Amino acid sequence: MLQQISGHIKECHARAEEARRHAAETSDPERRTDYELAEQGWLGLADSYALSERLERYLLEQDSKIAHRGEWQAVSDAPFGRDIEIAVIKSATPHAVAFPCRRILGGWMDSQSRERLNVQPTHWRDWVNSRTPRAAQARAGAARLANDTGNDDVRPPKIPLGRE
Repeated sequence: MLQQISGHIKECHARAEEARRHAAETSDPERRTDYELAEQGWLGLADSYALSERLERYLLEQDSKIAHRGEWQAVSDAPFGRDIEIAVIKSATPHAVAFPCRRILGGWMDSQSRERLNVQPTHWRDWVNSRTPRAAQARAGAARLANDTGNDDVRPPKIPLGRE
């Protein structure tokens, strides 16, 4: 599709150049005006095609990024300010935490309860709502995680975090 758009852009520029040449060659002021308007029209159409091409390239890049969103990424690259799923090492195997989390300065918090978490994740990926477990399962998973990692509790008492 991009090659087709580039071809349209070249054709528009060729037609604009042709109209410019005709405008320069004619002595009739009305025809010159018509050719100049035609040139501007072809250049405008070329700009429109160029915008479409840039938009298509951008969308293709975004599709590529979205295709990788479900993949685990290094925790050092985890974003701030949005719900993500984190993984921790438990019994020498990575396991996903069963509730959405957010990276905050100095650590992590449960996105729903806004409680600070005592975890050291190794990987992250975007939170997908279809993975959202029932609250009881999430709490049970947190308790198991605390027991397996040696932490007293994954969820320490609430700490005021202020505004984000």
